[in-house]
Amino acid sequence: MPMMVGYYISNLVLVSVLAVAAAAAEHHTVHFVNQCGLGTPILQQNGQTLSTGADYTSNGSLSNAVAFLQIGGCGPIGQGCITVEMTLENPTSTADIALIPPYALSTSYLSFATADAAAALQSFAFMTPIAFEFTGARRTGSGASCTVPECSGPGIEGSNPNDLPIVCDGKNVGITITFCE
Repeated sequence: MPMMVGYYISNLVLVSVLAVAAAAAEHHTVHFVNQCGLGTPILQQNGQTLSTGADYTSNGSLSNAVAFLQIGGCGPIGQGCITVEMTLENPTSTADIALIPPYALSTSYLSFATADAAAALQSFAFMTPIAFEFTGARRTGSGASCTVPECSGPGIEGSNPNDLPIVCDGKNVGITITFCE
């Protein structure tokens, strides 16, 4: 009987250790909100598409990822469109809205029959209002938004070399990216 008690205690300790390890495992979720009425939210990392609009949860860090709204005028990694660049990792995550090449407005990715259609989509691609907000950390609510082509400020990566990303300290930080806020 004493061996059985020891066996059960050992199993209980093992289950407890595994539960703590699972709870402590690093993970990050990217959530999209598309209020534009068209387009497909895209999340990519190193040229690989991770999501086409559904929530994406990484098991571990998510480094150098790019999110954008594909409306037909964006290049394969978001070129020509406004993007959110992010690195989500414990204990510090960063994100910014990129307005610099290759994510600056470019007509080379547009191939439409009429110049008017290309110009209209080009304008929409760049002017699609975009915002991001960190979630699940002490600084939930920190983020940035861009609603006009000349937007600037914290978290907006433009032509100013002093532009800095928004930083969020915390474990398992997530991000919500909203189009047409």
